Amino acid sequence: MTDRVGQPRRTDELRRRAEELARENEAGLPDETLQTLYELRVHQIELEMQSEELRRMQHDLEASQRRYFALYDQAPVGYLTIDERGVIQEANITAATMLDTAQNDLLKKPITQIIFREDQTVYYLYQKKVIGTDKAEECELRLVRADGSPFWARLLTFHEPNGEFWIVWTDITERKRTEEALQKSEARFRAIFERSTVGKALTGSDEKLLHVNQAFADMLGYTVDEIQQLYFGQITHPDDMAASKECIRILMAGEQASHRFEKRYIHKSGTAVWADVSATMLCDEQGTSQNVIISIVDITARKRAEEERLLLERQLQQAQKMEAIGQLAGGVAHDFNNKLMVIMGNVTLAQMNIDDHDRVIKHLEEINRAAELSRDIASRLLTFSRRQVICPQILKANHVIAESLKSLTRLIGEHIAITFIPDDTLWNIQIDPVQLDQVVMNLAVNARDAMPDGGTFAIKSKNVTMDSVSCVSNIACVPGEYVCISFNDSGTGMSQETLTRIFEPFFTTKVVGKGTGLGLATIYGIINQNKGFIDVVSTLGSGTTFNIYLPRYDSPVTESIKVNDTFSLFSGSILLIEDEDALRRVTAQFLKAIGFSVYEAATPCNALELAHDHSIQFDVVLTDFIMPEMNGNVLVERIREIRPDIKYLFVSGYSADHAALAGGTISGGTFIQKPYDLKKLSEQLKRVINSK
Repeated sequence: MTDRVGQPRRTDELRRRAEELARENEAGLPDETLQTLYELRVHQIELEMQSEELRRMQHDLEASQRRYFALYDQAPVGYLTIDERGVIQEANITAATMLDTAQNDLLKKPITQIIFREDQTVYYLYQKKVIGTDKAEECELRLVRADGSPFWARLLTFHEPNGEFWIVWTDITERKRTEEALQKSEARFRAIFERSTVGKALTGSDEKLLHVNQAFADMLGYTVDEIQQLYFGQITHPDDMAASKECIRILMAGEQASHRFEKRYIHKSGTAVWADVSATMLCDEQGTSQNVIISIVDITARKRAEEERLLLERQLQQAQKMEAIGQLAGGVAHDFNNKLMVIMGNVTLAQMNIDDHDRVIKHLEEINRAAELSRDIASRLLTFSRRQVICPQILKANHVIAESLKSLTRLIGEHIAITFIPDDTLWNIQIDPVQLDQVVMNLAVNARDAMPDGGTFAIKSKNVTMDSVSCVSNIACVPGEYVCISFNDSGTGMSQETLTRIFEPFFTTKVVGKGTGLGLATIYGIINQNKGFIDVVSTLGSGTTFNIYLPRYDSPVTESIKVNDTFSLFSGSILLIEDEDALRRVTAQFLKAIGFSVYEAATPCNALELAHDHSIQFDVVLTDFIMPEMNGNVLVERIREIRPDIKYLFVSGYSADHAALAGGTISGGTFIQKPYDLKKLSEQLKRVINSK
């Protein structure tokens, strides 16, 4: 078709061509007739040409309509045209297919027939909204197929000026199902999150608490609203802050998908709450870290139970030690009485031979030897009984065992023969000598109880190498080089049933009151703590052998501090505080003999009086630690308020651990235990005075 501007030009062209044809066909006729025929012919030709033009235009229009309806019907969306009454005037094939019906069956039907009943009101309100605007409006509702089954559709409706509605829709059933599944999943997640008896928290990478459940809020004494205003750092124990930050770092870096650890939270009341924490990073579809979800289980009760159990174990171990000390008491009393007889006898002989210098010297040497032996006995008792921090040392096991043998005869009785076969090439081991001493003592007591009528108790040391085959029989064994210490008795032995339980705490085959059932459990703990293992061989009626294996160490033996044979000489003054008169007098005489000017005080108050007297000067304080008026720690602090740079050395008949129970802290460099060797006192004073 031509536009309106081009129409006159087209008409003029048709007339021109019609006139040319008329002249050719009508030549030789009268002028009037010719003119009339000419005009008719022109109109005829013009009409024919216009008819041809119209046919071509009709053909183009039909082709265009066919293309339009092909696109209309085959479009991937449903099309409907409805009049102002809501009756369907047009529908494409896609719409009919979606509704599972024939295209013609849709026409002249009310649109409400294809709308799900429960969504009729939604459509009614939607149509009113469309009428009130000149823009296309959207709506999501359910349509109904021919079989009555509903499906979700998204409608886009245009309201035409002629009152008709043009509706385009797409099937969104799958999207709705996905959304519904997501909503159900979120609902399940929320239900699990909210109703869980385990604490739950959702946090961002900045550790802000985004959401918590009631269980977590209750755990820390807050309301949910209160705790969601906080950061994790505000409810985390300061000592566990680093562990929490490391957890976030590990998750954010993608090193682990989840991380589990134990930490302490701070309750609203200020108390600590122990928790087992499991944290998992939540990521989006692109794998970008978003939030951290945390599960928190309150393990405070378990931790307290563990602490109470450890405390009970320590108390029972101490009780077991004291039981052994009680068994030693008879033998110790016997030894002390013997040594006292030596001392008292030699004092009497020295008095009787006062004019014989050589004899007096010999008596004094005997007195000194007896005193040293008595001191060793007291020292072993203190070492064995105290609660001490374990101090592993590189040592020769033979030396410790040999020292232990000095007490074993009194411990297990003279009716049992004791032998020790050491390997002179024995490798070094690492263990606290007190622990090894305790192992020897406990196994000796066990052997004694297994031989009420006497027998033999043999100790043997040797080097062994354990390979993978050798370790098959003992699950605790790791291939390597070990020092093996064997303890064999000729006693009653044990059954296989008893053997399976001997290391259980509180298990004992002894009658009530004769054992705690902790001796072998203690030994097992000591050996395991020092990376060793135990192998036991026993047969009823044929005795028992305990083989203890401790790993070899190539490091040199830990050297003890050696005391010089000669006394150090001093040129200074010392304040001596000792409430035992005889001990104070002999100590003062010794200090004067090695060059000190000595100021004596029998009580802490006397010492403070001397400290306030600035007319006298002293360089060091030597004081007993446990005294009636105040302990040595308090006394030294008060003296240092007057003389800030004064140096000091504590002495006590108790061990450092027991002395510390009286208050304060005692460091190894400022303490010497009674009875001390005067040479050792001289060396210790030298170290204190020369210290910075």
